[in-house]
Amino acid sequence: MLLSEFLRGPWWQYARYRLKPRTLKNMVRALDLNVVPLLKNPDIATIKKRDVLALHVAMADRPVHANRAVSYLASVLSVAIDQGLIPEPNPAHGIRDYPEHHRERYLTQEEQERLWKAIPSTPEGHLMRVMLLTGARPGELQYARWEWLNGNLLRLPDAKRGPRTVFLDAQALAALPSRPTTGGGLIFGPLSRLQRAWYKVRAAAKLDDVRLYDLRHTFASNALAAGEGLSQIGLTMGHTSPSTTLRYAHLAPETGLRVVEAANRHLQN
Repeated sequence: MLLSEFLRGPWWQYARYRLKPRTLKNMVRALDLNVVPLLKNPDIATIKKRDVLALHVAMADRPVHANRAVSYLASVLSVAIDQGLIPEPNPAHGIRDYPEHHRERYLTQEEQERLWKAIPSTPEGHLMRVMLLTGARPGELQYARWEWLNGNLLRLPDAKRGPRTVFLDAQALAALPSRPTTGGGLIFGPLSRLQRAWYKVRAAAKLDDVRLYDLRHTFASNALAAGEGLSQIGLTMGHTSPSTTLRYAHLAPETGLRVVEAANRHLQN
């Protein structure tokens, strides 16, 4: 059976009730774009470890995509093994990941002011403003519904790491679109061109190196600069692991200085 056929047949039937729709869509898209065209043996029964290694090497200039491609392929082939379609061992297992250097960009106050002025009053623009004001992920807001909003709490039943709450202050609430008088539905409406809208905004603000997701990082930077603790910031942003929030620790050296000064205050002459 061809890999493309297995993806849309047995594997899809297995995964559709076990993975989130966005995860499922991203996996299939990544496999279609990066794996199926590069594998020399597209039949799942003939895929060897050397084929997967060659795939990984062919994508070495894109280490993150290369690692994800092998991980996704391993997951798919594990299902094929469980269903008795191919024998063990999994040919995509045991391949060492390339080092990944995650780039994090934080907007300065002046850059934030330029960006804020460039954001239009459109559904996409409302989402960008709320991202910057709350640190929410774009995917969380893109699929948020009015019935999940209770006062200044947006309770997401199924975010990236499970249920979580997005906290909206008065400014964030004001950045939301007008609430419909009847019915529910998506807060920001169906957004099919969010990235295209973002490219226009960042070009107008002369911030061509900034990604949409960097608005989330910038919120963390703003919270640290305001003196908030890492644990509180992590809870607010929906981090499940403290190590995730620790990435932001270097942003506010003055916070560390305050800790040292407070700890040593009793020793002062």
